Amino acid sequence: MLPLTPFMSLPAVQASIGGRRLTLFLDTGSPHNLLAPDIVEELDLPVFGRARVTLLGREEATVRTCVHELRAGGLVCRHAPFLVSPGHIERRLLGFTLQRADGLLGMAFLAPLRVTIDLRRGEARLTDEGRVPRGPGVCVVPLRFLADGRPCVAVFLGAGPARWFLLDTCARRCVLPEETARALGLPELGDAGLLSLGVETRVGMTRIPKLFLGSAAFSGVDAYVLPAFRERLGPQIDGVLGIELFSDLALTLDFAAELLVIEGLESRRGPPGRRRRPSGPRPARRIAKGTGRAARSRMCPSRASRCSPRRCPRG
Repeated sequence: MLPLTPFMSLPAVQASIGGRRLTLFLDTGSPHNLLAPDIVEELDLPVFGRARVTLLGREEATVRTCVHELRAGGLVCRHAPFLVSPGHIERRLLGFTLQRADGLLGMAFLAPLRVTIDLRRGEARLTDEGRVPRGPGVCVVPLRFLADGRPCVAVFLGAGPARWFLLDTCARRCVLPEETARALGLPELGDAGLLSLGVETRVGMTRIPKLFLGSAAFSGVDAYVLPAFRERLGPQIDGVLGIELFSDLALTLDFAAELLVIEGLESRRGPPGRRRRPSGPRPARRIAKGTGRAARSRMCPSRASRCSPRRCPRG
């Protein structure tokens, strides 16, 4: 059990690398693990190989690094692959930085695990086994995965067809393509700045009257409207589910069972008979080759990882 560290309304946990305590986001919207450049320099981590990261449609160059041992609660991960973050996530006031996150744990770290984020109690659990809860107030939704391993779910917006939404625990609000908001006749409620590791873009704001996720119903969902959505976030998804949607709930992502489990829904049951096939592009049923179930068992932080001591640049 890990206490959640409130940071910009996003789920973050305390972890340690080489005895240095860090604040790391739990980010299912990122295929990579990222560390801030100053942390990599302070801990004298090895830097090797080049990589590219896409932030809101803009490619940024970076380099790879490797963490010999990362501890988060009772979980120990050895030889974990990270990228050096090309930008920072900061909490700012009047131009002054109040707090800065040290990095994030993306799907490269989370995929072998069963991840529970309980926003009601401010707790997180990272395990490699567990039973799927059943009963009143529990909704179980199938997961599908993009080619890079990020999870998607089928969502209904009012009476329209089902759409594939990326489940992004580091997106604060839901995000819609501009054409979808226009087709649904959603109101324009001003604009805002959307920030991703220092890359900012202007977006519109709207409110979704009804959103259905499996048997769960959500009303009056605030959302961002992103121009050129598919050019920025990819053609395979129709929107993004943000963590604010689950602010008084607990969600468990069981990647091995390919299920999303939502608890605390006693007052949010949707109407029956909504299990229609989603329209539009369909994400792959399983995680892409090299990150599937067999690979997960090799990557599990409690047993092994992709990076072996023989391959690690630090030896």
